[in-house]
Amino acid sequence: MLKIFPKFLIYGLLILSMKPAYGQISVPYINNDPVIDGLPDINLQSFKLNEFATARKSNPENPGIKAGYYIAYSESFLYLYIEASAEKIIFRDRGYQNGDGFHLMIGKPLPDGEPASEFYILGFSPDENNYNKLVWYYNIDLSGRRLDSKTKYKSAEKNGKISFELLLPWSVIYPYNPLLSEKIGFNLCFVKAIGEGEKTLYFVKEDNKFQNEQSKREYEILDFKAPATRTSSIVSRPIKNTISHGGNLRVKLSGYNKEVINKIITVRIFSGENSLVATKNTTVEFEPGISEREIIVDCENLISGGYILRVFADNLLIDEHYISIIHDYNFNEWRAKLNSLSDKLSAGNLNTLKFYINNTEHLLRSAKDYECSYFIRKNISEVDELIKALEEVSPSCLFARKRRG
Repeated sequence: MLKIFPKFLIYGLLILSMKPAYGQISVPYINNDPVIDGLPDINLQSFKLNEFATARKSNPENPGIKAGYYIAYSESFLYLYIEASAEKIIFRDRGYQNGDGFHLMIGKPLPDGEPASEFYILGFSPDENNYNKLVWYYNIDLSGRRLDSKTKYKSAEKNGKISFELLLPWSVIYPYNPLLSEKIGFNLCFVKAIGEGEKTLYFVKEDNKFQNEQSKREYEILDFKAPATRTSSIVSRPIKNTISHGGNLRVKLSGYNKEVINKIITVRIFSGENSLVATKNTTVEFEPGISEREIIVDCENLISGGYILRVFADNLLIDEHYISIIHDYNFNEWRAKLNSLSDKLSAGNLNTLKFYINNTEHLLRSAKDYECSYFIRKNISEVDELIKALEEVSPSCLFARKRRG
């Protein structure tokens, strides 16, 4: 690292090639799951490498290397293949950042094309350790969450080329799915290690904050092409993954269909202990082409907590989601009660409780529709418990109880 930084300061980042922004990237549909072995699948339709829009060198003397990528999709996954001219893969720590490796962005575009604040940044390195595939950032915050075997990824060396192949389930980057999202933003940075410590970064869209914490991200729009032959696949997603106690759950359904079809849709809700606690059966008609429907599930009798939502079409499981039902809450009422009982508390304890209430409200208000959180449920329940305890017991008992919890 000490060898690299002075050259960045002296030379800056050199732009190798400049092209107009793509605006949209065409993404073909593929019918079958590709074999993930690091090499391009012979069954891929219309396979043709896209050129990266720009490249940046850490050192202007870095050799030029030809590199390209191919992207495709199905209802279940996003497929990505990257190829570069080189005899051998270079292994470095955090290859997704330092080479050889890559990081990609999937996120929610803004109407005016401004940088996105809702996204995943995923990192992939060629080595086989536990961090060769991970969520690097989630919605501008560092994550570090490792990706499990659902995400299939391999690298390869063959005939003077190195290559990287990825099969990324849409469920791993929830809530993004071409059948359920109006638009999806995408960016990709392939990092090619050069020599002992240099590197060249290849971008789909140049973004000097691609690797930065607490930064919004640039992107292009993915243009998903419809299947040549319509399928009958159906996908689902809750409109909101967190609902208030006593509310209803709305579930969106979408799919490609070659003709009018009727499906028996069954929604089952299971508790954390995997007990069936609610169910709904209904027949849904889907029109030809891309068809969207919505069904409502009554959750009035469900207590606060975390649940698993399973959606079936003609008795076949099509999706599984996590949802939260949160405790009844009224932050203004809690603040008013706290102020009326302030003579029971020291100034320090009063301020602690006010901060706890305000922080809980912030967590709830800032949560996205597609998020559910144990910690939000826990905090709301604890605020309610603390207010009630404050009304019933002495302050010393209250805070001793809190510390034991």
